[in-house]
Amino acid sequence: MTDSDGRVSAEALVAHNLRHLRKAMHLSQEHIADAMTERGFKMHQTQVAKIENGSRPIRLDEAMAIADILSIPPLAFISEAVVGAGDREFDLLQARFRVDAAEADVERLMEQHDEAVQHLEAERRRLRQLADDLGLDTLPPPLRGLLAPYLEEESVGEHPEAPER
Repeated sequence: MTDSDGRVSAEALVAHNLRHLRKAMHLSQEHIADAMTERGFKMHQTQVAKIENGSRPIRLDEAMAIADILSIPPLAFISEAVVGAGDREFDLLQARFRVDAAEADVERLMEQHDEAVQHLEAERRRLRQLADDLGLDTLPPPLRGLLAPYLEEESVGEHPEAPER
């Protein structure tokens, strides 16, 4: 990882960081290659392996894209060595990535929730419109009774038969 003057080469540093960050995030070389391909770089898993073991040089634009994939500031990715699996701080780094993943899950679920609420509101409006068009008073009493809870204005996300909290 050092050159003839005892300095760490940039490519060796990137290789070290890629290998250790990828492992800490539980990502495969194939995942990195696929993400690079999605960003316009034709890359195969074997190329990621070669970058990690230092047998393939890495271009600056590739290093920047990999930093983005790993959610690491590019300057830090190419200039500072991260901890490795044998270092005490490795567990802390892994925990950070697990928190990032959990936050992404929460964000995704919140978006799904918002979409589901919008869908529910649209379907309730449709039900109310159909009931208005047919005339609720003209419906048989059992059907009116079945529909009545759904035709009342409710808080978003509540089901008319859901137990109170």
